[in-house]
Amino acid sequence: MAADKSPPRIRVIATTALGAILVLVGLKFVFDSYYVAMFEAEEQRKVAAVPPADLLALRAAEQRSFARARIPLRRAMDIVARGRVEPIPGLEDGGVAPVPSDDTGPLIGWAGLAASRGAPAGAAAPSASAAPTVLPATPPSGSAAPSPSVAPRGSATPAPP
Repeated sequence: MAADKSPPRIRVIATTALGAILVLVGLKFVFDSYYVAMFEAEEQRKVAAVPPADLLALRAAEQRSFARARIPLRRAMDIVARGRVEPIPGLEDGGVAPVPSDDTGPLIGWAGLAASRGAPAGAAAPSASAAPTVLPATPPSGSAAPSPSVAPRGSATPAPP
């Protein structure tokens, strides 16, 4: 008879252990969701419900600045959106307007590029005065004297050895 009673005890123990494991896993999810809910409520109370005083002060200062502007913000945005062809009324000199550049510096580089590639027969060769002068590199010691092995560009004297 002893052999007949041992399998039901193992079955009861296994069923009880399995039930306990299922209850513990279920309670873990319950406690985790409770913790998340409480944490989010506390975060809402401490962070999200507090008005951002610095941001509100900055926005108020911007609004005062916009109110004192020579041109209302909405009108300035309309001018920018349409593109400006006439001067802006209320601003001295009509505001900033694009003007064509009269800088010839970039053209010097293009002239040197054409000369290095061999200019076409009809093109005039650039003069020596139009070419930029290349200054020698400053030695690492910090002195402003040029290195003795570098001769200035266009000099007739060879560089010393």
